[in-house]
Amino acid sequence: MLKNDTPSDDALAKSELLNSDIQYALDVIPNSDHYLIALSGGLDSVALLQFVVPFLLHQCKQVEVVHVHHGLSENADEWAAHCQTLCERVQVLCHIEYVSVFSDGEGIEAAARKARYQAFRKYMRVGTILLQGHHMNDQAETVLMRLMRGAGPEGLSGIPHMRAFAQGHVFRPWLSLSRELLESEMLKQPLSWVEDESNTDLSFDRNFIRHEILPRLLSRRSNSLQALNRVAEKAKDAQDFMDSWCQQQMPSLMSSQYADEQAVNLSALVNYNDQEQRLLLRYWLDLFGVRHPAEKVFNRIWSEVIAAKGDAQPEVRWQGDRIRRFNGCLFLLSAADVNEEAFDLSVDLKLSELPYKLVLPAGTLLIESMVQDEVQVHRARVSEGRVCFVRLPSDDEVATVRSRLGGEVITLSRGRHATVLKKVMQSHKVLPWKRSRLPLLFYNKALVYTAMGLVDDAFVPTKGEQALKLSYNETAA
Repeated sequence: MLKNDTPSDDALAKSELLNSDIQYALDVIPNSDHYLIALSGGLDSVALLQFVVPFLLHQCKQVEVVHVHHGLSENADEWAAHCQTLCERVQVLCHIEYVSVFSDGEGIEAAARKARYQAFRKYMRVGTILLQGHHMNDQAETVLMRLMRGAGPEGLSGIPHMRAFAQGHVFRPWLSLSRELLESEMLKQPLSWVEDESNTDLSFDRNFIRHEILPRLLSRRSNSLQALNRVAEKAKDAQDFMDSWCQQQMPSLMSSQYADEQAVNLSALVNYNDQEQRLLLRYWLDLFGVRHPAEKVFNRIWSEVIAAKGDAQPEVRWQGDRIRRFNGCLFLLSAADVNEEAFDLSVDLKLSELPYKLVLPAGTLLIESMVQDEVQVHRARVSEGRVCFVRLPSDDEVATVRSRLGGEVITLSRGRHATVLKKVMQSHKVLPWKRSRLPLLFYNKALVYTAMGLVDDAFVPTKGEQALKLSYNETAA
């Protein structure tokens, strides 16, 4: 359904005739050489075309528009055509992006939002400002919706006025303006907008709040919109303070032994009280960009993981993520990280084909041939890096890089018996979920080198002897 569908071809409103609140909203738009407008066809985004486009074009700025066609409504084609017509009228380029929306368990709204941002990302350049039409009513609805879900300060912070996105930023100029103001001003203008029929479906929480809850609050207290926006501002201030505090604690909280994995050192975590520990672990999860577990699952980190015996390796799972304890540290892992099935690897090396680069699930192995004067007898430990030297294979030895099968042995001290590789890995505290993925070098059936940075004594090159240089760069879990 079209709103304000007038036939007027009058020029767009001049800036000096604009409502003062709208003019102020335009004045605080961040400076950029490239702007992208998210156009749904609804009131708030069409208002961006009506007021923002002339303002930016007057400053000789480059402005483009993206309309995302979700295909969720029978009117989707009509909306796309209408947006194209509006953009032609204000003389800006309109990109129609057709997306498929697949719910991954978070609901159709979340899936549609994800698809939209993937579409927007295609047009973002360095410094691009993506303008969206969220207004004060949207903010109030968001705060109430998250309040119903038991959100803390982070959730109650609501919709940010500005945030980083792709190579630029998202900015919402209407966030301090009410929908009523935008509608009253747009009714004076020539551009028409559409109404999404799904906005009246009360089975969605946002629509229920919009049509049933917020009007009653406004009838009781006319300043409810402003009050709920202040809640968002205060929650954001509180969240910013907590984030700043957590950021300051992180260096002392992270394990130095497992720095690549960004593991939490439990001996450092216990120095904080319960509330501080919870803040720190939630901040730690945010560093990885993963969704927080439900409160019941989050509580199990303390009751089942942290409280477990020192030699235990308990874990807590939620969705596709998990937290596992090992060697006094907490690790955040995905399902792929803990798949301990040995990868199928068996590669025969030919010295004529060196250098050879082997990209593996847990890292990259580079094998190079070294000339005599470059070789230094090298015995690397895990803590000293992953660069090792081994003597060249003899004519009757076949050099093979393969995965661990079990039962391999290695001699690491002259005059002592060979040690089972499994025990060596355990003594060096190699992460259990990475042990099956570390590449091994064999000469015939003899284990020569492990990507832990260890070389069997029998294959350490003597001074001046030609050798292979093996460099292993690990991929963090």
